[in-house]
Amino acid sequence: MHIIKNKFLKENGNLNLLNSRTKDVFVCEIKKQCEFAFIAYDEFQKILKNHNLSKNKEPPFLECWFYLQAFLIADANISKIFAPNPNKPQYAQRGKELLELIPLGHEFNSGSRQLRNKFEHFDEYAEDMLQDSRIPFIDSNWGDKDGFLNTDSSMYMRHFNPATREITFLNQSFKFEDRLNVIKKLYEQVKKIS
Repeated sequence: MHIIKNKFLKENGNLNLLNSRTKDVFVCEIKKQCEFAFIAYDEFQKILKNHNLSKNKEPPFLECWFYLQAFLIADANISKIFAPNPNKPQYAQRGKELLELIPLGHEFNSGSRQLRNKFEHFDEYAEDMLQDSRIPFIDSNWGDKDGFLNTDSSMYMRHFNPATREITFLNQSFKFEDRLNVIKKLYEQVKKIS
């Protein structure tokens, strides 16, 4: 539990729109979301390690996708703090001031949550894809995309390549560890000011 006191910061003779209590709350939330991402990554790693040690031919896909999605959600939640919804301008100043306080927050622009948004709106993407019966419905795959059905790799809904550590939804992807490393750096910055 965090108890945050309400006091105002004055910088350069100007009163910030965000008071220190608000900043403290968001800094604590950023730290918490980083920790959620670490938990999701660590649990995902345990599944992979146990799978590699067992004689099973396939990893437990349900658990793998659960932790991959949990990681994406934590990453996107950080992004929303630094880059609030542009349709809600009343929150823009918060994002701006937090970016001044935590410069690495620029790595969490709204683009970093696009992949999570695709996972979140799976129903819409699936329905659009299913409208064309010529398009194969390929989802929740694991492995090298080029090895599946000899089809255009942009047709994959959700895909994870354990060799490259890349998470993909349709034509957008990122490498798991690259994103994790950005979150680790952010966490170190946040720990210094929390």
